[in-house]
Amino acid sequence: MKKVTYLLKKYNLAPLNILSQNFLLCEDVMEMMAGYAKKTTLEIGPGLGFLTEKISKKADKVIAVEKDRGMIKVLNNEYNFKNVEIHHEDFLKTDFSFDCCVSSIPYSISSKIIFKLLEKDHEYSVLLLQKEYTEKMIQMKSRLGIMINALADIEIIDSVNRKCFYPSPKVDSLIVKLTPNRKVKTPFFSKTVRVLFQHKRKKVINALIDSSGELNVEKKQARNVFSGIDYSEERVFKLDLEKIEKISESLEKILKNRNRENAA
Repeated sequence: MKKVTYLLKKYNLAPLNILSQNFLLCEDVMEMMAGYAKKTTLEIGPGLGFLTEKISKKADKVIAVEKDRGMIKVLNNEYNFKNVEIHHEDFLKTDFSFDCCVSSIPYSISSKIIFKLLEKDHEYSVLLLQKEYTEKMIQMKSRLGIMINALADIEIIDSVNRKCFYPSPKVDSLIVKLTPNRKVKTPFFSKTVRVLFQHKRKKVINALIDSSGELNVEKKQARNVFSGIDYSEERVFKLDLEKIEKISESLEKILKNRNRENAA
């Protein structure tokens, strides 16, 4: 804690809410996370560099991507890294190659970061995430949970008390390991999940009717168009990956046939 306040005062900085800056303090948590670093390791949002320093001792090379100009000054001036590349950039706008990612990521853009990571060819990501967010991700009763489980295997490594951060967030956190594993090949899957989970408490047929505009189907025709869809009478939030993939395949086929008929 003393080092945090010293650095913030020295560089005239303060944690920025807009960037969800909560600095990790607990040595044992950082050591645990750094233990997953190897080869070329990506760190998103290194902040004051405490975790970065530990990762640099485990990895061959570290790519540290930081959006905050003030933190860039700290990273460049306070450390004598030999194997760390410090990039003053928005990670969501970058295109780095890496073997793994080890990061305490900004809570406010967790989903955007995770989906970008899962687009990249890498071995795994070890991330510090809000507990409630992670529970949603695991339960697969939301669009978030379905999409992440369709793209990766999820493993909870450990819990982290909110007191391990400065400033302390309102909730505890979990260390999560995401291993890319695309379980769904259907191109239409993502759109199917989006239109269904806008109405997740409804039956599949009713969710599709209510989202018919997004599928270019007039609402008055929707019940007839979607009448042959798989699992039409099941509640959306009770569906698993396999069922959603079958719905997606069925829906794509129905819409393609309908487009051919309209074109003719």
